[in-house]
Amino acid sequence: MPKRIRVGQRYLLPPGEWLPGKDRYQIQSFLGQGAFGAAYKATDEKGQVCFIKEFFPAVRPSQVPELQRVYATERDVVRRIGNYELIPRFWDAFQYEGYSYLVTDFVPGPDIETVLKSGQKPDLEVLTRWCVCLCHELAFLHTRNVVHHDLKPGNIRLNEDNDPVIVDFGAAHWYRAPGETTDQLYGSDSYLAPEYQERAVEDAEAGKKMDVFAMGRILVELMVGKRMAQEEIDRKQDQIYGEILHSGSVDVSFLRAVFRSIAYDPQKRYDSGIELEEDITPAAPPVGRARPRVLDFGLIEDAAPHERSIQCYNVGGGTLRADIAADGDWLEIGTTGAITGKSAMFERNRQTVRVIAYPERVPPGAHVAGRIVFTFPADIMEIPVYLRRQAQVAEVYVNPTSLRVHVAPGSSGTGRLTFSNQGGAPTTVRIHRPPDFVMIVTPEEFVLAPGGKQEVSVSIDAKIVGESEANVELRWTVEGNPRPNIPVNAAVRRGSNLLTAFADRFRKK
Repeated sequence: MPKRIRVGQRYLLPPGEWLPGKDRYQIQSFLGQGAFGAAYKATDEKGQVCFIKEFFPAVRPSQVPELQRVYATERDVVRRIGNYELIPRFWDAFQYEGYSYLVTDFVPGPDIETVLKSGQKPDLEVLTRWCVCLCHELAFLHTRNVVHHDLKPGNIRLNEDNDPVIVDFGAAHWYRAPGETTDQLYGSDSYLAPEYQERAVEDAEAGKKMDVFAMGRILVELMVGKRMAQEEIDRKQDQIYGEILHSGSVDVSFLRAVFRSIAYDPQKRYDSGIELEEDITPAAPPVGRARPRVLDFGLIEDAAPHERSIQCYNVGGGTLRADIAADGDWLEIGTTGAITGKSAMFERNRQTVRVIAYPERVPPGAHVAGRIVFTFPADIMEIPVYLRRQAQVAEVYVNPTSLRVHVAPGSSGTGRLTFSNQGGAPTTVRIHRPPDFVMIVTPEEFVLAPGGKQEVSVSIDAKIVGESEANVELRWTVEGNPRPNIPVNAAVRRGSNLLTAFADRFRKK
């Protein structure tokens, strides 16, 4: 059980304490607390920094259902949206010693509340990009039928690239079905839509419109460069519009979109962040980002190709274009579904780039470094790539590379594969049977010693093949790394027409 220190009325985790989830997490510092829980900065066992939200246990039995609902709602929402680059990604969720925990990305920069209060207004290009970024994020939430409910400058933080990231989904709701409603309505003063006071329940359509209003308020404050009371914006709206328009090269359509989002009449407002994004994005040029910043294949124990991926995305407007090049004899790249090689390109706002390392091109025992170079319209980004090859490695081959199994009518047939290790290190081979095709593979997993061989039998029943033949592919991996699939053809072997007729006649008797 982890030690705790008393802070006010609560007992909190001190730096150095460990928590067990899918990984182990060590507390680095306490960040703050609210009504339902506390927040910590932590690291996993690899030293990667993360954010941990600890949900307090109930003090009275009557509190249990509400606290369980709060935790489950935020956990489900973060899982739903946690694969988007401009929203903290989901890491883990677990319970320990009566507390519930949610682990996500740690966003290191200040919040927009702090930026606005500092009096240091970023230049127009940065402000415009921030506005476009936030609209990308809101559109993503709304495409996933998630309403944030508490958008405000304090819930937007800047990441290491100085891009704004929406955080804190404790008040959010995921609408799973058409017509679903909730009576759990939240929000913060100055960012509540006017119709909020009139509602006892909310559906997805109403929630998205209120999110749009809150986002519009934030965009106005960003363009003005300071926090403003809602009454002040209402009273001076025309004046503010004019001052922003004449303060620099602000696109008129961009400004109209911002002020349409804060319309008092919900019918005049955008229906969702998706529509707002469409009108906002032309105001900024495309700006490319890539994650992770460093790609490390680690220690490779076999000669099979290994694959990782890099996510590219646009934090600006328009459509992102990039030319990609692999620098390293042992590296190849390709976009999803494309043939890999030394170069590639794409023209879209989110793109997965495949990075394939070929250990066989690296001398045993060597440590090598390469790089993936992205050339964006206004920038060049380099991602370092590292690989260490074990001094003694396994080199596994299969014979034959495709298998034909002859199946007797009413019976079964067996084919055989031989796996051999021509390398200097032992390795584990696993055969993965097709999920939708019944066959018996013996053995399915085995260890190949250096210079060793293993025969594997593949048996298929005639009932599975049917009247003619069947074609499937057998997957196999070496140390968990996929190798080229083995095509398997199973055919029912039938005799001559005379013999077949005689056999049929004999069965009838």
